[in-house]
Amino acid sequence: MERTQIYLPREQRIRLAAAARTRKTSTAFVIREAVERYLDAEGHEPSGEDGLFDLIGAAGDLDEASDVARSHDRYLAGARLRRVPKRRQKPR
Repeated sequence: MERTQIYLPREQRIRLAAAARTRKTSTAFVIREAVERYLDAEGHEPSGEDGLFDLIGAAGDLDEASDVARSHDRYLAGARLRRVPKRRQKPR
């Protein structure tokens, strides 16, 4: 799992905490479940049509790298990005 931070209006936060207490589970679980239901209902799935998904793993194995946050451009520049298709420009 990956950590994500969001801001909620106070009223939503109170209602969310109450829902978690009622179900005897964590607030995080209720949020994950709600996000999953939303994504399923909207039909959102990662696809090869989004060029950003093609960047995942493009820089190779960075487990030993300690400066990725600072030097990300250098790692991506050295990656083989030829497989990322160029998008067609819309006619004007």
